[in-house]
Amino acid sequence: MRASLLDGAGLKHRLDLQCEDLGSKDTTTKNLKFTYSRAEFVSFYSQRLDTCVQYIVDELEGSFLIRDIEGDYYSAQMPFPEGYPTDGPPIVDTYLFRCMKHGFTNVILEKADKFRGNFKDVSPLEYIESSVNEKQYSREDCRALFRKKLKEIE
Repeated sequence: MRASLLDGAGLKHRLDLQCEDLGSKDTTTKNLKFTYSRAEFVSFYSQRLDTCVQYIVDELEGSFLIRDIEGDYYSAQMPFPEGYPTDGPPIVDTYLFRCMKHGFTNVILEKADKFRGNFKDVSPLEYIESSVNEKQYSREDCRALFRKKLKEIE
């Protein structure tokens, strides 16, 4: 018997397909594919976040990233770095998780849930944990943290 489009599995499959399509057409994805030319890009629907998510993994580089494709759950305007031209478009962060050699940043979902989509006047210290430049992370360290975050957002 064919699954109904409205049942849990059928709906999740349709949403995954829509997210894959969105991820493949997304401008940021195209720019990231230039930066991470060897990386695996996978887009899917996160029931936990009720939005399209993409992970980017470059095993050779040891880079593991997870982002909210459209910024429906998480999108925060970041301050311009010193010397950055401020007349251009704002820097928008949609990364839920990043782990590389120099450390990791992670949006703590339990804290971020209350701001869902409205992070404009909220300090990142309220919902982000970070260990950037505190210690070196191996590929295995990042992979373990990445897997834990994927389980959390699925």
